[in-house]
Amino acid sequence: MKTVHLIHGFNESHPVQHPTIAVLAPLIKRRGFNVHVHDYGEWDLMATRNNKNLARLIYPSIREGDTLVAFSNGAAIVAHLQAMPMRVATPRIVLIQPALCNKWVPNAYTQSVTVFWNAGDLATVAGKWWRRVTGIFPWRWKEKHLWGEMGHTGYVGNDPRFTQIRTDQP
Repeated sequence: MKTVHLIHGFNESHPVQHPTIAVLAPLIKRRGFNVHVHDYGEWDLMATRNNKNLARLIYPSIREGDTLVAFSNGAAIVAHLQAMPMRVATPRIVLIQPALCNKWVPNAYTQSVTVFWNAGDLATVAGKWWRRVTGIFPWRWKEKHLWGEMGHTGYVGNDPRFTQIRTDQP
């Protein structure tokens, strides 16, 4: 059975309950999928520099045909996963308010990407500026931060694999 991987944002404090994105798990299970909630706890802003390492930890649990669903910073983690040499195809990606560069393109194995966004998402605008500011540091010259404002603007490229759902309009 295929698995849906849920990857949450960075600023979540949840000593008892699961990450916010975990509320989707029962709905997805009712559709006949396994669900894996990747709970990496609460990270502060500086800890997001470890997104690539977190992607390395998630990578072994992904199997052929699995779907990735990510919220906010989780989208940057998905982008790191997509940049790794894929041993399996993840044909579907769902990004909810993604804190990701709005021109990001997935690897060739991805068949579809659905982006939920709205113009009121100012946190991802801040993410774009964080990427630009941190880009001046020498340790970021080789590997740029992937954050951006896709959650605020949607995907702005022309890749036909993207479907966009704007959530602030009827």
